[in-house]
Amino acid sequence: MNLEFLHRSYRSALVVLPVVGLFVFTYLGPMQGAGFALAALLGIVNVRLIEECAVQLIRVGGPRKLRFVLAALLKLVLVYGIGAFLLIRGIGSPAALVAGFSMIFAVIVLKAAGRLYVDRTQPAGPVLERKDSR
Repeated sequence: MNLEFLHRSYRSALVVLPVVGLFVFTYLGPMQGAGFALAALLGIVNVRLIEECAVQLIRVGGPRKLRFVLAALLKLVLVYGIGAFLLIRGIGSPAALVAGFSMIFAVIVLKAAGRLYVDRTQPAGPVLERKDSR
């Protein structure tokens, strides 16, 4: 898995979010839909900040400690602070918030599983056409 895979996962999650969010909004109510959508955005930001922390620690030119600390603090304050605010204010049930926050992880797992499936079903070399035996 490389960084481009994660970036494609972010885009896929942003495409899936409105579709699933509309279902939650329609069938569970507006507060559940809002909570789900906000938690899903927080989940995407969370994974992006984790990626930033990892990149800053293991980069080729040596770690950038200040950027790592800034990303970690931003993650702590932004993600957990807004998540706590959503829980305290009752914007969405805890189940809707957990589902929204976990959506990015579901997208990543399903994209990885799909990639594994496609890699196993495609032949390794060039495909040769068979000649009819007529």
